[in-house]
Amino acid sequence: MLFTIRRWIRKKLISRAKFKKWLELEDIRSQIKDAIDQGRNNKVASLLCSYLSIAICRGKWEKLPWEVVLTEYSFVVNLHTPSKDFRIFSGSSEKKAFLVNDSSWYAWANMFSAEYGWDLKYIAELDIDDAISLIQEILYTEQIQKEWEWTLSERAIQYDKKGKGKFLPLDKPKWLLPIKGDVKELPKIKILKSMLPSGIVIRWDENVKY
Repeated sequence: MLFTIRRWIRKKLISRAKFKKWLELEDIRSQIKDAIDQGRNNKVASLLCSYLSIAICRGKWEKLPWEVVLTEYSFVVNLHTPSKDFRIFSGSSEKKAFLVNDSSWYAWANMFSAEYGWDLKYIAELDIDDAISLIQEILYTEQIQKEWEWTLSERAIQYDKKGKGKFLPLDKPKWLLPIKGDVKELPKIKILKSMLPSGIVIRWDENVKY
């Protein structure tokens, strides 16, 4: 009974982590997933205790019953889950980015610092949802710039044996691709011949003259 009361009080006192701490927890969560896939049970147990020590408080988590540890872990994970369905996470199947410092904190902190000139202390205290939203905006802006530069390069045009060119768009990250059901097919509308432009009309996509 006393243990249940203490756990209830602890949950009431736990607040949602800021950006830097959240990234540390996410790194450990990723390691837990990898350890589970590899069947390393002892490593999983150790990482779970490390996760709870950072998220809640330092303690002898390894001494507690297994079901208690999992219950606490589930509670903290739900507490720190972003409140929005961010599209950037829809590309999770893509290859993980190479991290020089083996920590996603420095990778994202470097991005914010370069874009906005913020110091590490300010970045560390960002709200989780705000930080992820800003990351999406930065990556989206970078993608638009890359696509513009791509259209100006010779590699954007592929020529066939007859010397006719065809535009090749730059690949987009998976999270920037249209979601099925979001894009509706435009209805086909017949246009009167009298309303068509005069002269020769060339369709770029098929190199067809009308």
